[in-house]
Amino acid sequence: MTIDDLKVILKVAEFRSITAAAASLDMRTATASAAVKRVESALGVELFVRTTRQLRLSSAGEKYLPQCEQALHMLEQARHN
Repeated sequence: MTIDDLKVILKVAEFRSITAAAASLDMRTATASAAVKRVESALGVELFVRTTRQLRLSSAGEKYLPQCEQALHMLEQARHN
């Protein structure tokens, strides 16, 4: 799991779509999907509930997302100091 993987998670949660998240990050959908799978595998939980019609945060995703946002914010602040 990398910082870039976490950025993908945040975009997928924002857009509720791996395809839209990938487009906003200028990457292939398969690359974004692999990032989601890496994070889920590292955490041992599914962050998103996927159906053929929608994607939404799972209960684990709802708990993890704010922590992910905070961690990325702190890393960005540290990089600029």
